[in-house]
Amino acid sequence: MKKLFLIPVLTLLFFISCSKKQTQKETILNTTKIDTVSNESEVTTKSIKDTVIFTVQIAALKKKNAKLANLEGVQLYLEDGLIKYRLGNFYTYLEARNYRNQLRNSYKGAFVQVLKNNKPISIKEVIE
Repeated sequence: MKKLFLIPVLTLLFFISCSKKQTQKETILNTTKIDTVSNESEVTTKSIKDTVIFTVQIAALKKKNAKLANLEGVQLYLEDGLIKYRLGNFYTYLEARNYRNQLRNSYKGAFVQVLKNNKPISIKEVIE
């Protein structure tokens, strides 16, 4: 009778001890993730500050154009008294140029615009 009672008790103790180890492991992993996230956010903040992005400008108008403003993914920029309509965010000139080529059928004057810290810069500054 004692043996029959002992088996469930030992089984129960085994499961309890395993669950405590599992909880300890999860706690350690969660702590590590928190530290890693904070370090990554610091690095991300620094790299975003000087990020160069290539985009494709499809129009620059004095007055807002509802049709262009409603395009999916369009970004509007107010620069030099003009509303500039840009599509896409790319990390390489080649990606942006390929996207521009796809858009040229619909937007004849589309061109690649380079933005550094969300301000336009010359492509020559980046490609050289």
